[in-house]
Amino acid sequence: MKIDIHTHLFTRWTPWTLEPDFVNRTQDFVLPKIEEKGLDGIALVNFADFRFEIFVGGHSELYSAKHLDNASVFKNRETGKEVVVIKGQELPVDERYHVLLLGDEMDSAAESGVPLERAYKFARNKGLTMIADHALPRHPLGSAKDVCIGVDRLIENKDCFHAFEARNGNYANITEQEICDLEKKIGLPATVGSDCHDLKRLGSSYLDIEVDLSSANNLRDSLATNIFSGNFVRYSEPRNRFAYLVQSGKHIAELVPLIIKGKFS
Repeated sequence: MKIDIHTHLFTRWTPWTLEPDFVNRTQDFVLPKIEEKGLDGIALVNFADFRFEIFVGGHSELYSAKHLDNASVFKNRETGKEVVVIKGQELPVDERYHVLLLGDEMDSAAESGVPLERAYKFARNKGLTMIADHALPRHPLGSAKDVCIGVDRLIENKDCFHAFEARNGNYANITEQEICDLEKKIGLPATVGSDCHDLKRLGSSYLDIEVDLSSANNLRDSLATNIFSGNFVRYSEPRNRFAYLVQSGKHIAELVPLIIKGKFS
């Protein structure tokens, strides 16, 4: 199954997205977009704001729904195509670094801003998949001061994680060989995800991975097992650095050095 495991969908409206929140929250707008992107599903992550519950609790004229405790499987009434939406949470730990927790049950949220060890215990006790998302220093600005745990700290704490996210929509290009080298150095498999905050970048990075949708427990276990074992294929589109900065509303002062140096890919 082709699943974008790091999506937010409707966190902002800007002149670049042209997709206000009230549109992005509707199943009959979002689910066809997931299909159009060639995906079989997404993980919809939140910051304890329950956007998964808001989304799957909506109404659809185009899809029927089967609800598990940690995911919903929507079936296109016309084509029979199924789309899965898995519950996730993006959680700040140690005050700033971010981790993804996948597979938690409805109406549950881990506490934000806690020490990494506490988040790990929460995930372990519930059998959740825990990923160090946007784990590497961000590009093109190259700063590790914001939400990136970094390689050294990741190696130090690798027993807390099933995987680390090597590429998402916030990164400039990193080659597949560089990702493979990092996997060996860190000792964990590398995932990818779009980290989309609108539908433009949805599916720009995804995993081709098998998940068992027969029950909430089987989904949770199959996701954790296959991610930890690296039993998936990752796919990412190249990202133009200049376009990222412009669409993200970055200040012109951040663009000028890149223009001068030609740092676009």
